[in-house]
Amino acid sequence: MYLRNIIPALALGLLLTACGSSNDSSSKPGRTSAVTTKTAAQTLPESTPDSTSKSSSQQEKSPLEDKGLTKAMFDSAAPDVNTVITGTTVMQDADIDGRPYTLTLDLKGWAGKTSPEQIVTLSRLYWQCYPAMYERFGVSSGASRDVTFVVDINYDYEIAATERDVVYLHDNWLHDNPDDFDCMTHELAHVIQNVWDEEYLEYSSYTERFADYCRYVYALDNGYFNDSCWRLQDYFAEGSRESSVRFLVWLDYTYSKA
Repeated sequence: MYLRNIIPALALGLLLTACGSSNDSSSKPGRTSAVTTKTAAQTLPESTPDSTSKSSSQQEKSPLEDKGLTKAMFDSAAPDVNTVITGTTVMQDADIDGRPYTLTLDLKGWAGKTSPEQIVTLSRLYWQCYPAMYERFGVSSGASRDVTFVVDINYDYEIAATERDVVYLHDNWLHDNPDDFDCMTHELAHVIQNVWDEEYLEYSSYTERFADYCRYVYALDNGYFNDSCWRLQDYFAEGSRESSVRFLVWLDYTYSKA
């Protein structure tokens, strides 16, 4: 298939226009992502944040404080974001570019392997990366602006997984891989996709290729952490459009008006 025939199919009909369901880039050398994403069919445990709320005068000390995680840490990292801690749940909300967003951190299964500072950085990653991805791709896909991060030591996946608008991170991962915050950028791209309809994709593999593209382009702090632990595959290893993230980066860089 000639390039002039695939560009409209990809750039306009599929990937870079966020083909959701109903409901700068320069080349870098590299390696593949280790992130594993489970589909809705592979059911993950439900996230059930602590919903009990009290006034500030009645609020008891959160058990999270005993592990060193405080509201002041979130306020310092993201001063324009409202943060409330209730039990083992951190709830945040803010308006970004006129749109309301919320992030819930469900920490019932957090055993403290992920440090309090890393938890705060995950929150900062959401507020820095997700609204930017949403504005470009999430509007047309109908993606949620209410996202939950679950940090838990008890689940059977090694790194991270996404189900609809819930992203699960194994509590051991950042403890053992302290720079790999952008595994969550990859997972947030799956939230943005809102379960793409594969009928409209040239290759089903584009679901993962797009998530790696987003990890590359929207990485936290302009790739400060990402570049130390993750790379795009070498173009000889990718070999085809079906397996190539570099092709999406090139397509975006060459043809995008965004």
